[in-house]
Amino acid sequence: MLRKYLSDWVAFGLLTVTTWLAYKDVINGPFLHDDIPAIVKNPDVQENSRFSSIIWNDYWGTPLRNNGSHKSYRPVTILFLRMIHSSFDNDPKVYHGVNIFLHAFASYLLMKVCWSLVFDDDGFLCSLLVGLLFSLHPIHTEAVCGVVGCAELLCAVFYLLALLVYPIESNQYGQGEIITYDKKSATSCNTEAKVERNLNVKASGFSSNNPSLRYRVKRKHDTSMATIEEKYNNESQLRKETKKNHHFPSAATFRMGLSLILVLLAMLSKESGITVLAVLMTIEILTGISRCQHQERKKFWNRPNNRILGKCIVLLFWGILLVLARFWIMDWTRPIFAKPDNPTSVLKNKLTRAMTYSYLVWINMKLLIYPVNLCYDYSYGTIPPIVSISDDRNLLSLCLFLVVLGTIVHLSNNLFRNKETFSKAGAMGYAMMIFPFIPASNLFFPVGFVVAERVLYLPSAGFVIFMVHFWHKGLNKFPTKKMWLYLLTFCVLAAYFCLTLRRTNDWTSKENFLRSGLAAAPNNAKIRYNWANFLRENNRLDEAIREYQKTIELYPEYVSAIHNLATILEDDQQTMEEAEKLYALAIRIQPFHENSYRNLANLFVKQNKFDHATKVLLRAIQVIPGEVTHAVGLARIFVTRKQYKQAEKIFQHLLSRPCLTGTKTQTCTYEYQMALNDYAELLSKNGDIKTSKKLLGRNMEINSTNAATLVKMSNILMSEGDTYAATQLMLRAIAIDPNQSNNAWQQAADLLQRKRYEDSERLYIAVIETKPDNLEVQGQFGALLWEKGKRQEAEEFLLNVTFRDLSCEAEAPWRNLAAIQGRERRHKEAIEVLQTCFKRQKKTSQKMPHSKQSVLLCTLAKHQRDRSKQIHAAGKHTTAQTMWKKAIQNLQEAMKLDEKNIEAKQILKQMAQA
Repeated sequence: MLRKYLSDWVAFGLLTVTTWLAYKDVINGPFLHDDIPAIVKNPDVQENSRFSSIIWNDYWGTPLRNNGSHKSYRPVTILFLRMIHSSFDNDPKVYHGVNIFLHAFASYLLMKVCWSLVFDDDGFLCSLLVGLLFSLHPIHTEAVCGVVGCAELLCAVFYLLALLVYPIESNQYGQGEIITYDKKSATSCNTEAKVERNLNVKASGFSSNNPSLRYRVKRKHDTSMATIEEKYNNESQLRKETKKNHHFPSAATFRMGLSLILVLLAMLSKESGITVLAVLMTIEILTGISRCQHQERKKFWNRPNNRILGKCIVLLFWGILLVLARFWIMDWTRPIFAKPDNPTSVLKNKLTRAMTYSYLVWINMKLLIYPVNLCYDYSYGTIPPIVSISDDRNLLSLCLFLVVLGTIVHLSNNLFRNKETFSKAGAMGYAMMIFPFIPASNLFFPVGFVVAERVLYLPSAGFVIFMVHFWHKGLNKFPTKKMWLYLLTFCVLAAYFCLTLRRTNDWTSKENFLRSGLAAAPNNAKIRYNWANFLRENNRLDEAIREYQKTIELYPEYVSAIHNLATILEDDQQTMEEAEKLYALAIRIQPFHENSYRNLANLFVKQNKFDHATKVLLRAIQVIPGEVTHAVGLARIFVTRKQYKQAEKIFQHLLSRPCLTGTKTQTCTYEYQMALNDYAELLSKNGDIKTSKKLLGRNMEINSTNAATLVKMSNILMSEGDTYAATQLMLRAIAIDPNQSNNAWQQAADLLQRKRYEDSERLYIAVIETKPDNLEVQGQFGALLWEKGKRQEAEEFLLNVTFRDLSCEAEAPWRNLAAIQGRERRHKEAIEVLQTCFKRQKKTSQKMPHSKQSVLLCTLAKHQRDRSKQIHAAGKHTTAQTMWKKAIQNLQEAMKLDEKNIEAKQILKQMAQA
């Protein structure tokens, strides 16, 4: 017993260390791909929804009965992820670490299942090898490295626990790996005499989990019928005594109930978990057939197998009950998948669908056998459909099905006709490989993907059992080749480890992840699109444009790619017309694409084509009547064109919505709140401050954390002179949404002009904390310190800011520092400060906008003018005249850079008259 426990701990430690070494690099990886919608943006995980919503929402946080739901019902997984979030927030390291541990634990449980149910001779070695192969198989990288793969891992844990806990029926003849019969004389199980003469029992059936019911048969001794009958009578007597002395449910009944609960948890972690019932029924049926053969019963359903039949009925009933409950909770509706995700499912030709789906089975098998060219997405034409019988790929499908069918026939023939040997490893391998794969195979019902590596997590367990089974047979058949077989095993493990390590590296960063997909499937439009989005996010716009164009070439109806390409092109005056055509194309392909309507209207507004923008938004309102943002956009256009009455009509129509009347404020969506804010702003512009404040107050009742509402109320209070209350509201807005810091910055500057220094200082400090790299804000804050009388502190602060501004990108700190020095008549120092700024600009490629350069040149000219007067007063007339001319030249340059620089014109005029 001690040795067994030590073996368990050693195996668990070995599997944990091996798994950690293979996957440790992903610990520092970010959330990627499906992790964003399933974890980061899922309100059920982020605790932004009611706890009960876990029961009624799908895996992505969408209500199950919603038409847009994928119907993936995994509340146990969501609850598990929610618990992690409540303890560790959105720390990717924790999520990745949990996944790695779950994978190591699943590998250990698979080893235990094999040790208990599959392998008997050399059981520990074979089972440990199964665990090692499973932990290192490269096909698991998507399930382990992607946080969203937690569903597969949890399902596997409950799946394997259900197998371990389940009470397997014991045979009266012991346990072992194979059943051997003499083909000449023992051809049936209904002649007692033949069995007595010819049955040579080496072992039989699945092992029992109940030690009290285990009996071993000496393989070469004690095989007489008398001994067998004695053992059978002993067992019958034991059962009668147990039944008589115990009034409580037996251990087997308890384990049966616990196993059924684990099946439920497996299914609620991932839908494929229900297939463990099929594996359990397979075990029961094989045990019953084995018992029938050894006991020489004429019928399978005779008394000794009644318990097996009863348990099979319970398993079948439980499976039907779970399936019915599953359909009920999703309102008996089927999921609707996008055509590109599984294009074969929408093909009308049944033969084409059958041939393609059959080939997809081969692709999955290939990934298990040769897991080299792995990819995170196989949709959007990665695997073209098979439209012709003459397609060469049909041969691969045919060969695979012949092999599968031949193996099943071979195993069945051996089992029922008593030919040669029957292997539990073969039966378990097939059951654990085929049954979990059926829900994802597309053969019986369509799913939302073509091929997905993570769904092979459970089927790979059966595949690995098969590998070890044949390895073990090789050891027995070729004892002289043991060293070569062990060497081969080591090479396979090493290859798996290296492939997993390489694939894990692809999940360590977003760029590596996207590049790996591009290398594996360059003709996948979705992968191209994701890569283009990455380039766009990193301001590599030229490369992004080329990738979007390639995406559209691969899939001309890719609306999101068309739309995103248009958003880049609309920023360039020369490509605005092309962007306009792309938006129109996106609307033609997908008339309900809201963003295309909105962006096309905004593009027309930029070009002052208000009539065109109005027509686009009116069309959007007709096509998508429930879309509020288009109505608000139309109202904003009317406001821009000063058509206030038309805008007010739209806002009043929106205000008639139930969410804005009565007491049902909680049902008001964000779009309606924005409409209410815009209407309040319109009334404020028209002078109706009282109604505007009333509407904003109503909006604050609906949602007290709407930062935009707080900002608008703060601006109204500022206009009324209540600067303290306005400042408090603005500080609240920044705390809720740091993006509102620009509004706070403007208000701080306004307060500075009004000489409300205390309120202005609080806002400036809040903005600087939010945007510590914004040197413009810090430059204005330095001026505030000067106005408050902190002159030395102000100058030191601005000197520090200008020292950090190596390329002179900010204008305010340089101008204000020079202004402070100029007020103390230190014009020479002020001129040196401003000239340093221009020198730094010349050394770097980055330049500040022309308007700001014009202001700095004007400031430099003023100090040069005043310095010229100082020099002239000192009697250095030539030097003063030279300085005067430089000031005039700088003023002229400032006017060239910005014709609207009125101050430069005035100073130049004064100097010309002097």
